[in-house]
Amino acid sequence: MWHALLTLSLATGPPQPAAPIGGAGGAIEVWSFERCLDHLLKQGVGTQEAQLRVRQARLGLEDARRAFLPVASATSGVYAGDLSEDGRSADFYLSLRVAPILDGYQKFFARQMADLGLQLSQLDAERARGLVVAQMRGTYLRLLALTQAQEHLAGAVDHQRRLVEIAAAEADPDLAAVRQLEAKAAVQREQMGLRELASRKAEEELRLRLLLGLPPEAPLAVDPETRVSEILPPAGAGASDPVTATASRASLNLQIARRRLQAARFESYPQPLLRMGLNQGGLEIKSGAYVFAGISLPLFDWGQRKRERARLALEVQAREQEVEQEALRRRGELARLELARQSLEQRGQDLLEGIDLIAMRLRAEVGLYQAGRIGASELTRTQVELARERAEHALNRGGIWAAMCQREALQAAGEADAE
Repeated sequence: MWHALLTLSLATGPPQPAAPIGGAGGAIEVWSFERCLDHLLKQGVGTQEAQLRVRQARLGLEDARRAFLPVASATSGVYAGDLSEDGRSADFYLSLRVAPILDGYQKFFARQMADLGLQLSQLDAERARGLVVAQMRGTYLRLLALTQAQEHLAGAVDHQRRLVEIAAAEADPDLAAVRQLEAKAAVQREQMGLRELASRKAEEELRLRLLLGLPPEAPLAVDPETRVSEILPPAGAGASDPVTATASRASLNLQIARRRLQAARFESYPQPLLRMGLNQGGLEIKSGAYVFAGISLPLFDWGQRKRERARLALEVQAREQEVEQEALRRRGELARLELARQSLEQRGQDLLEGIDLIAMRLRAEVGLYQAGRIGASELTRTQVELARERAEHALNRGGIWAAMCQREALQAAGEADAE
């Protein structure tokens, strides 16, 4: 009996992915990676807020551009009472004034900073999109790895339960009782590991729901048939320039700080003025159109402008240091992730070699078992060991995928922690 059972187990190989199970709210809904990605870009957390900031920056730039257009205002009224020597008791007036066409240099700098602000918000939107995509990709891949590990470890539990049955068939009742206790303790340990994997999987599923903007209780499961090669980050993502994203953002902040300092310096220069208007009627108001052009020269302000320029100069220095520090920090983070990935890949190779050796040993033990030279318990223990190693290899692959997604997130958003 045990010979037929073990032969069938070896023929079927590793456990196949289980079908979606039913939960409290019914069957769990399977989400493909393409569906998750489409939903994330339309309704996911982070993308909508970034697009809103882009629209706000565009409105700010439009306001800065319209500030150069003249705005006309009209004032009219009637004077009443003893107003003049000729006895007139009432008179009217009408004044049409065009807002300053030119009023110093502030509008020029305001438009430049509004344009830089729009570029910054657009870059932030791209970074936010890249970050949430990398986070979702990493979460999805970790769920796939946990699902595979869970399947292999479930196979180990089944083999351990078979050991309990094998121990019950021992000829010596006392020895059978001892063997059964050992096998049951091993089953309990394997079940603890299985429950730990289930808990980690539930946490990742919750993380995926929150990224997608779904309720925490929404039924969701990844597609176990997903081909990992199709959803891994591109192999050359960010390889050309590892500091482009952060350097661009820091450079924009530096340009904005320099524009502010330049605007503060120009406040000490003579400010050109240009106004236009039209007056009609009025006792003391002369009728006719007028154009006023002049220069305003700042004289004395108790050192206020000087202190403001000193403060903005320090801000420029801080931004310059930020550019250098961010580039250095990102290179360090990328180097750390690369070392972690290489270490995981080496460990994966070692695990694969160990799996191959255990599989070879298992095939040899099958021959010994068929010849009656070893018992079913030895063969089943080897099956348990093989299932454990396969589960460990699945988790290790999940770690490699996570490192790749962390690199993608670092390239997209410049964050050291992409979790």
